[in-house]
Amino acid sequence: MLEKNFVYVDKTDIIHKICDLESAFIINAERRTGKTLLLSTIKAIFQESTEWWHQYGKNLKIVRLNPKFFDQNPYPVLKFSFSQCPNNERFLKDIRACLNRAIDKYNLQMQKIPENLNIESLVGDKFADVLQLLKKQFNRPVIITVDESDQPLLNQMFSERITNEKERGEKISITIDSFNQFYGLLKPKSQSIFE
Repeated sequence: MLEKNFVYVDKTDIIHKICDLESAFIINAERRTGKTLLLSTIKAIFQESTEWWHQYGKNLKIVRLNPKFFDQNPYPVLKFSFSQCPNNERFLKDIRACLNRAIDKYNLQMQKIPENLNIESLVGDKFADVLQLLKKQFNRPVIITVDESDQPLLNQMFSERITNEKERGEKISITIDSFNQFYGLLKPKSQSIFE
């Protein structure tokens, strides 16, 4: 976008505000307002090389707010995207896949996460272990982005494939339990950036 003269709405001042928080945060906005692009920008800001940002990011708002922002060391980033999750099984599979990518990418000293773990073991044990190892290795906060956070639940609520209302209710209940486990790991420290 920066190289080809596309129109870009610079929201990096929001990212600068986020960086001052010492907790998790939630961005709630209507669909098609640029949340996915903002999450991709957050990931890139904390993972791309300093040289890349000095070349392409020199006109961004975040640099005007803090000219030395991109001189920092990289942060560990976990990027979850649930846009393709039709059900709870895929939700758990996508969580596991993201954690396994992090284990590989950051050379974490732990075994890859096997299939068919229940949500309590996947989140309460493995997700927590990955976070602890990343914090220890980088000695800084872990950046976690979650795109389309509600999609697994919405897909089951409005699925035309599920015609039995009792079955729909059971599937929704299981997914809500999974949501509570997954987001519960982050919730105690979360706040809205728009408070």
